Amino acid sequence: MASSPNNEIALKFRFFQVYKDARVELFRPPCKQIPPSDDQVTGVQSKDVIISSEPRVSARIFLPKLKNPGRKLPLLLYIHGGGFSMQSAFSPVYHKFCNHVASEADFIVVSVEYGLFPARPIPACYEDSWAVLRWVASHVDGNGHDPWLNDRADFGKVFIGGDSAGGNISHTLAFRVGSIGLPRGVKVLGVVMVHPFFGGTKDDEMWLYMCPTNSGLNDPRMNPGTEDLARLGCERMLIFVAEEDYLTVASKNYYEKLTKSGWKGTVELVENEKEDHCFHLFDLDAEKALEMRHNNEVASNEVDRKFRFLTAYEDGRVEIHYSTQKTPPSNDPNTGVQSKDVTISTEPPVSARIYLPKIIDPTQKVPVLYYIHGGGFCFESAFSPLFHSHLMALVAEANVIAVSLEYGLWPERPLPGSYVDAWAGLQWIASHVKGNGPEPWLNDHADFSRFFMGGDSGGANMSNFLAVQIGSYGLPGVRFVGMIMVHPFFGGMEDDEMWMFMYPTNCGKQDPKLKPPPEDLAKLTCEKVLFFFAEKDHLREVGGIFSDDLKKSGYKGAVEVVEHDGVAHEFHLLDPAHDKSISLVKKFASFLNESEKKRKATMFSFNMDAAKADVARDLSPFIILYKDGRIERLIGNEIAPPSDDPKSNVQSKDVVYSQEARLSCRLYLPKRVNPTEKLPLLIYAHGGGFCAESAFSPTYHNYVNLLVAEAKVIAISVDYRRVPEHPIPVPYDDSWAALNWAASHVNGDGPEEWLNKHADFSKVFLAGDSAGGNIAHHVAMRFGQEKLNGVRVSGIVLINPYFWGEEPIGNEVNELERVLKGISATWHLACPQTSGCDDPLINPAKDPNLSSLGCSKVFVAVCEEDLLRDRGLLYCKTLKKSGWSGEIEIMEVKGEGHVFHLFKPTSVNAVAMLKNIVSFIHGQN
Repeated sequence: MASSPNNEIALKFRFFQVYKDARVELFRPPCKQIPPSDDQVTGVQSKDVIISSEPRVSARIFLPKLKNPGRKLPLLLYIHGGGFSMQSAFSPVYHKFCNHVASEADFIVVSVEYGLFPARPIPACYEDSWAVLRWVASHVDGNGHDPWLNDRADFGKVFIGGDSAGGNISHTLAFRVGSIGLPRGVKVLGVVMVHPFFGGTKDDEMWLYMCPTNSGLNDPRMNPGTEDLARLGCERMLIFVAEEDYLTVASKNYYEKLTKSGWKGTVELVENEKEDHCFHLFDLDAEKALEMRHNNEVASNEVDRKFRFLTAYEDGRVEIHYSTQKTPPSNDPNTGVQSKDVTISTEPPVSARIYLPKIIDPTQKVPVLYYIHGGGFCFESAFSPLFHSHLMALVAEANVIAVSLEYGLWPERPLPGSYVDAWAGLQWIASHVKGNGPEPWLNDHADFSRFFMGGDSGGANMSNFLAVQIGSYGLPGVRFVGMIMVHPFFGGMEDDEMWMFMYPTNCGKQDPKLKPPPEDLAKLTCEKVLFFFAEKDHLREVGGIFSDDLKKSGYKGAVEVVEHDGVAHEFHLLDPAHDKSISLVKKFASFLNESEKKRKATMFSFNMDAAKADVARDLSPFIILYKDGRIERLIGNEIAPPSDDPKSNVQSKDVVYSQEARLSCRLYLPKRVNPTEKLPLLIYAHGGGFCAESAFSPTYHNYVNLLVAEAKVIAISVDYRRVPEHPIPVPYDDSWAALNWAASHVNGDGPEEWLNKHADFSKVFLAGDSAGGNIAHHVAMRFGQEKLNGVRVSGIVLINPYFWGEEPIGNEVNELERVLKGISATWHLACPQTSGCDDPLINPAKDPNLSSLGCSKVFVAVCEEDLLRDRGLLYCKTLKKSGWSGEIEIMEVKGEGHVFHLFKPTSVNAVAMLKNIVSFIHGQN
């Protein structure tokens, strides 16, 4: 007897296997866990603490026997191994090991209990461990949650360590410490990695599978590059390898790269002969391999130095040369701009002032500006009168939401504290992408497809740092359009020494925050950068050097420079009524809005250059193809279950429409329908460039549900097979199969009772948006030639249909070249055998058989700001001239972009379009 397909193994790795139904089976059962204890032999005490309840993150703390009650003890954050999928900080083997380390090394040990795959896929392990490290650092002032750390930990001697997967996580934490720092300036003295896991082994594919958001074989967490290694935030590193360990070669490669990276610390490699992977856990006689060598911290000499913004005295006092005033948020009755203050983090304290422009439509979405003020990292405020007035004017002019960051200032928050705060602010803003963040203004009105960052002086420097981080790690759900740098501060002048004094753990004058290297600048993913320079600004020269470096770095975006003659640093803040200040604000505002004028297809952000080495083709926002054959779909991956919606009074369910191909569709039926009532039948094909989205995604479930409620139709939402695995004509054939399946109910004896009882097959409508509109057209063309007994296709509804052509027409001639190429490339991906973009399948204006369209009327919706607008209009014009005898209705929606109705279904324009579709279906136009 054949085995069930559900039991067929799709993938097999070292620690688990994956079945074709996506189940994951770990080869080892969950490990036994033991409670904390007080060891009577060693005197070590242990206890468990909760770091976070959602997600669940905890740790076990080990406190050695106190030999000198007044002495502070070094602290080791230890991260267990287990292939990211097994073991525990609470297992007997790790409890015993950490107990032993605490006793022998006289350290406080915090052993991290992080989330494991598959319950919590990677990067949960990194985020959980980072959360524990930050939690540990929150005790530096002696007022954290745990008394052992408050009273006993020496935060001048913090170490990170781990074995196997935990060694890998330790590296990532060290990189983050070097990149964004820890709360309150806590430093990491050293890192100990025992038999660490890194790329270059047969387990690479396993890690990639466990991390769905990976960036391929060169993901910096698995295979760190030299530029990342150079940023490790510790002074020394100890790496242990075992002669018989399968990970030894990868560990030694890591060691070699680190020694050549330019990292300023010291590294030591220790090899244990004739030993295997993680032998130390099972033979505690090998404890000598894990005793950490540490030195007493050398006290820094007292200073007596004077800089541009501050003076440091020999007795340790610091005098800031400028004071900072603050003004409360306000509402401007003349412009309609509102402002309010919000808390981003309580520890460390980070806040922001948010500005909302005058909103006319409750569903209106506007661009988002993340603004970071200047002030030499040691004075000024987002709440000062200068910056408050500037942001009020800018928001009124640009019609954007602005989030102005209030970060910690030196000396209370030594650098890199301000960078850490700025990153926290960015993450907080991004938490609103799905409309469920803590701030209603962002939930309701922020358009995250139009996100900008900007700042002046030191704030511009921090903006660049964040832009590099976005380029390295991404910012899911956010399209980073542009960056504005007003009189930016960078290295190469006398203020370098001041910055390094404020940043005790700096990497010298070549620190990438002070002087970003070309490889960092090339990572910028924003589409454009705008520089403002002032002729008499002391930073003018270094700003110019930076803008030139950016142009030469390989950065793919546009760089624009605006220079103001005869004025000095921050003139626009000190004299906002000056004509040059007004000009600056207007140009700033224009930069924030011109993307909408130049980029009609706001949904398309193709990156045809494939910036990452492992990427074969980047067709964002739909799909990324990797050179190793992997496919990453960027949208429509979530599944919404069918529902019995009490609000819309629509019920839905999933049914199979092709047993042979195992294809399903979602049926929708209004609840308040008479038992014998017949309703028009709507067959809907979703969009997504033929390669993404699904009939079952929340986006399409919600929209079709709404359409059924308003139109009072029975609907079939078709889930067709997607390209590139199933190239065209498969999506056409699947959709045709769905229509055939529906037709099997014509006599009331089909497999689905909803269709038997309620579908009126004399009133069938085919509909779809974008690629789905293309599909609806071709199904109607086939119906015109083949027909189906008992079925009459009354009309088709095409919303922003995906049609194209070889030669640009209309607004296409003003579009970015990479966007035009991206739309063409999407078609060639969908249909590898195509003759080109004048193939009638993508350009029906070239179809000599267009007059055979098998319906009596057509509704086409185009949007003013959609790049595909002119193709939709050309379709209507060509169809009318073809000899086809039906009626054509065109609706042009002003001020909207591609498939806006999916993302703003309750907006005025979306509601108007829906009403027109309903009228079209019921013949009321």
